[in-house]
Amino acid sequence: MSWTVSDALALAQLQATLTRLGAAPGPAVLRLYTSTPPTGAVTDPGGHQAEIALASPPGAITAGVLKLAMAGGASAMVLASGIPRWGLLVAGDGVPLARGLVTDDAHAGDIRVAGGSTPAGDDSPQLYAGGLVALTETF
Repeated sequence: MSWTVSDALALAQLQATLTRLGAAPGPAVLRLYTSTPPTGAVTDPGGHQAEIALASPPGAITAGVLKLAMAGGASAMVLASGIPRWGLLVAGDGVPLARGLVTDDAHAGDIRVAGGSTPAGDDSPQLYAGGLVALTETF
């Protein structure tokens, strides 16, 4: 059996996440990875494709959903070419907090990005080293 939580508890959990992201000494970041999404504990394997700095505050809760916001509303530099498959939400003190699947805006990923073209039959954009990637939506 699994727990079913109330809307009030879900909102409290989102508020705690937002508070934790904003409480660290540095900016929270969202790291993108081209590898197969891991299972198990939320850890940082290193070797990320891009790192998107989040604003201060790092987002807002709207209609029961935590929406992350990029710092300055700008794009982030892509460090390695490839298709991002998953992302890791990291607090400003380097502690990994959560991970989710990455897609483009036309698909239903937890983290949606723009900055490249999505190959036919795929759901996430091809990004190129030296190019830019932007966070468009989080769910």
